[in-house]
Amino acid sequence: MWRRALILILGFPLLLAACQPAAQTVPSVSPQVASARPAPNRLPVSDALISTSDTRSYLLFQLPGEDHLRGVSWDGATSGVIAGQVGAQAIWSAQAPDGSRYIADSVVYDRQGHSLGAIPWPDKGYSGSWSSDGKLLCDAVPESPTTGALMRLDVAALGHAPRVVTRAYAIYSDNATYPVLACDTTRDRAIVAVLGQGIALGHIWVFRLSNGTLIRSIDSPGSWAAVSNDGALLAVAQPTSSGATRTTIQRTDDGTTVGTVDNFTAHGFSSNGSLLVGTTDPDSTVLLDWRTGRRIWSHSGLPYGGFFAEPAGERVAIGLGFTGGSDIADVYIVALDGSAVLLPAHVRAALQF
Repeated sequence: MWRRALILILGFPLLLAACQPAAQTVPSVSPQVASARPAPNRLPVSDALISTSDTRSYLLFQLPGEDHLRGVSWDGATSGVIAGQVGAQAIWSAQAPDGSRYIADSVVYDRQGHSLGAIPWPDKGYSGSWSSDGKLLCDAVPESPTTGALMRLDVAALGHAPRVVTRAYAIYSDNATYPVLACDTTRDRAIVAVLGQGIALGHIWVFRLSNGTLIRSIDSPGSWAAVSNDGALLAVAQPTSSGATRTTIQRTDDGTTVGTVDNFTAHGFSSNGSLLVGTTDPDSTVLLDWRTGRRIWSHSGLPYGGFFAEPAGERVAIGLGFTGGSDIADVYIVALDGSAVLLPAHVRAALQF
């Protein structure tokens, strides 16, 4: 589910009854035990300036007390300081998928530290979610910041006024949040949700990004949900009669089930949709191949703290220990073979929850 540490509604009628495909039997898998690997050494802190001509994708992070951001390439081979300053207590968030842009105190900056302008919704306290290609910001905002106002979905190119995708699909409540789970121009999809108090998942809508056409509306979909970057896949976690949790992976547009994973709560997909990061209990985090159940990487003893997917790749950054004010904040970059790069201790990173 998108939201950093990443619902009440005037909904459309539930569309599933009329268009739900015939039931299919899909074998369930369970997370398998991963091969033991030695704990990785922490990435050394490098003060080298990352070249402004370097066009590779980077995961951005900040060390305690520093007034600038750092970056690490997804293979861990290059790390260093990026140009420009960010206050030690600045609210910086929502890096673009490739790390070429980020938002700090409601202003968008490029990796060279140049301002690209303010986000278009500062008066409502929203920062937006990046589209999968990093060119647009998408956000669900109320027409006015008052309980009972109608919600709308906006999309904006940097430096331009937002375009309204659709209006009046939900009613705003000040004790709910309205995350954009996916915003993809290639598949022409925008997926939004409403989370109530206690981050209870209330509703999911699937829209056509270009014109706001409602494709699917899902009421009370489960206890938690994750959506692939392109919006093609939806993973929904639900409790079973035994009290365990089962995650069902389905095609977002029509609800066709394509896989299930038992004893697992999904939180996010890799960019290519083949892997899921999630939890098997509150203090056990797992990265797995959801089609086979193969456990690629796991960690126990610290609460799950968010993820971020390598753009156009299979690596996933996984955070641990960010909840409850803990000063233990580890971020691992995990590769498909289970190897990992461990970032320096106590980093701040704009992960999705």
